[in-house]
Amino acid sequence: MRKSLTDLPSTWMRALDSVGLWIVLLLIVGVSLHFSLPPWLSLYREVAAGLFTVLLCLRGSIRISRETIALLGYVALLSLLAITQAPGRLLYDELGVISEWQAEHPLLSQFRSAMLYVPMVIYLSTRRISHKELTRIAWTMTAAIPIALGAFIPGRGVVSLTELSRTGGNELGYLDFLPLLAFYGLAGCYLLQIKQKPLARFVVFTNLWLLAAILVVSTGRQNVVWMIVVFAINMLTTEGRTRRTTIMATLVAACVIGAAATMYVMTYGASAKFLDRFTSIDGFLDLSPTELENDSSRAALALTGLKMIKPTEWPLGIGLESCPGPGPHCDYIRQVMRGGLLLVILGYLPCAMAIRRGWRAKHRERRSPLSAWMCGMAFFPIYFALFGFPREDACKAFASFLGLGLCIALDRSTSIQNQAVARSSRTLARRNMPSTCNVWPVTGSVKAGSIRHR
Repeated sequence: MRKSLTDLPSTWMRALDSVGLWIVLLLIVGVSLHFSLPPWLSLYREVAAGLFTVLLCLRGSIRISRETIALLGYVALLSLLAITQAPGRLLYDELGVISEWQAEHPLLSQFRSAMLYVPMVIYLSTRRISHKELTRIAWTMTAAIPIALGAFIPGRGVVSLTELSRTGGNELGYLDFLPLLAFYGLAGCYLLQIKQKPLARFVVFTNLWLLAAILVVSTGRQNVVWMIVVFAINMLTTEGRTRRTTIMATLVAACVIGAAATMYVMTYGASAKFLDRFTSIDGFLDLSPTELENDSSRAALALTGLKMIKPTEWPLGIGLESCPGPGPHCDYIRQVMRGGLLLVILGYLPCAMAIRRGWRAKHRERRSPLSAWMCGMAFFPIYFALFGFPREDACKAFASFLGLGLCIALDRSTSIQNQAVARSSRTLARRNMPSTCNVWPVTGSVKAGSIRHR
């Protein structure tokens, strides 16, 4: 049947939304394979940003969220500081592990990192995400975990977990890759908490176990703590049967992984560094005398960075070019060096606002695994900023901005649906007519058009 002219706009919008969803899914897989892609695909993130910009132009009217306004304010502050600030003193002579292009163009690299995913955040914040689209995103993230590990680990010269544990996980020491997979693990936790077939649950649980094993044997202890943080977020944002299921699944997984790790170490052995890390609190926190005396330890670098900042430089910083390299290995301290406390507050304000959205979803819904996922995604950059640079590193930047965009889109979708349900309920109450409602399995809200009159 030929569609009328009034149907064309909605059909056009659905087609644009499908294109946008596929770009997001391809980015999820592409970023997880970032270190294995051929050189001719090195600009795939810039291409995606251009496509999101085109989609925004085609959509016409745009409703910008408060989080997006704060994000654009952060970019504007960077621009203002670049124009008004005099070249600051260089705090670190050694540039550390950054590319040659970043060393030659420190200002451009900062603007590129800040602007690369802004079109994606604005696009996601202007559209609704259906349950079907949400499930596709969650399954793509979960499926990307074994695919990325299979492509990344052999490239590091690791052929087995035995070799990995005997070397203390040094081959997986690049801190930009594993946090991305830890971020994808949030989607797996969400899939376990909603209704799924037994085979699907087994696949998700297997992927999460594989991810947990890799995180434990890697050198990034912040990833191990992140698993504890995710468990705490689930406890705070879920209740009833969902909370009991999460507790039981976590306890069973911890017991099985602990028993398997003990038998493994007794049979094959492990490096002293690996054993130190998981047999004592001091070893895990690097509080041994040798580490405390080491000037290159993470705590020592952070304290040194704080001492470099004069009291008069805390409000507006020293200069955007003052710390081109990793420096103190903490994004909060490095941002204070570059633009002061104002830059730090404005930079992480969108994440705090997104956490508020997730927490509000918890109070709006009686049982909401979606709320746990939203809070976890929004808290990701705030947590990993303590150990690195979540908005500038290749993989963590994508996770940080994708989480922000999804939080806004999911909250907007559930709010619109709940408002529609409330209006329908008030209309039925005025008419004194009963209704039968179907529940959306993700958030407990009602599907549009599912109210049947008797």
